[in-house]
Amino acid sequence: MKRIVLLIISALFVTACASPVTSNRQMSHANEPWAAHVNYGGKGLQIVDVRSWYSSDKGMKVMLSAKSTALMDLKLNYRVLWYTADGQPIKTLLGKWQERLVKPGQLIELTSVSPGPRAADYRIEIQEINKWGYNQ
Repeated sequence: MKRIVLLIISALFVTACASPVTSNRQMSHANEPWAAHVNYGGKGLQIVDVRSWYSSDKGMKVMLSAKSTALMDLKLNYRVLWYTADGQPIKTLLGKWQERLVKPGQLIELTSVSPGPRAADYRIEIQEINKWGYNQ
């Protein structure tokens, strides 16, 4: 009897370890239209819209609109990474992290201009910073 119970527990353990783990936040964002261009796993912002357009004089521009759903001030780090048409990253100072403080209920816009005409795609990365200064 002990062997059977041990066998069942072992089988449950093995199947639990073998199944992919995906957080609820990642699952809830997966079907959003902006999910292909935004890497955000936090819970203090509601992404409202992401837009991109071309300007003849400066290249591609992007704008992310988001609303704070946090009950307290929310400190964010964000950056925009740019890529060529064949998926190669474009190294630029524009890819450095920037900090932003967002008040509860505040609507924000994060904008960026591509580093030149070679930029064909982008990725916006957003991290929440907790009160101890660590990324979440």
